[in-house]
Amino acid sequence: MPTNAPQTLEAFVDKLIDEKGLSSMADDVLKQMKEDLLSRVEDRVNAEMLETLPADRVESFEALLNEESSSGDDVAAFLKEYVPNFDEVLANALMGFRHTYLNLG
Repeated sequence: MPTNAPQTLEAFVDKLIDEKGLSSMADDVLKQMKEDLLSRVEDRVNAEMLETLPADRVESFEALLNEESSSGDDVAAFLKEYVPNFDEVLANALMGFRHTYLNLG
């Protein structure tokens, strides 16, 4: 995730909603759906990153996730620094989520 990680994930969620054919729903429903999906995508990405994170960095990562003042950019910067194959793990997490959400086989 580049420093614009939250926007990247929001664009991913918007695209999923379009692909699922749900973009014409009422604005309030669509807003809630986007928030829920974004949370689920972030959870999926964080879980997959956690699996590849060096063991000596897991505690620091969990502390960062629990810190109220940390942003998506803070999390992305941490992961980019400590997950050697960050881009590959991110791509796999997003594609896996897309596959599951769109029920692609």
